Amino acid sequence: MDRIDLNIEVLPARIESLQEAASDEERSAQILKRVEQAWAMQDARYSGTVYRYNSQLHDRDVERYCALEAEERMLMKNIYEQYDLSARTYHKILKVARTIADLSGHLRITTDDISEAVFYKCLDGRYWGSGNGKG
Repeated sequence: MDRIDLNIEVLPARIESLQEAASDEERSAQILKRVEQAWAMQDARYSGTVYRYNSQLHDRDVERYCALEAEERMLMKNIYEQYDLSARTYHKILKVARTIADLSGHLRITTDDISEAVFYKCLDGRYWGSGNGKG
């Protein structure tokens, strides 16, 4: 499972939510605009490289393009040790966090971006394996 970037549980929609009037949720056009802005950030970041998207980063370049400040580095260290992550899972979390940061317009990866990326990785073993990222 460490080869899969995102593992999330999707619950069935309640009929009430389907029949309710439009809410304050983000509209598709707004989401598309954020995605296009994230693509533009990645185009600028990877200009002159072999990369186009965060997902394409080779492990040797993850630390360069997904650089962390001290607080974020400590959070990733704690996550790595708590869940006994593989190197592959560690790098995938950082690449997903970089994408989340881009979608949020952050120039650097924040603790919130990392926390969200870890949430999408489902490391608690609910679905597959032990949850340690190594199998």
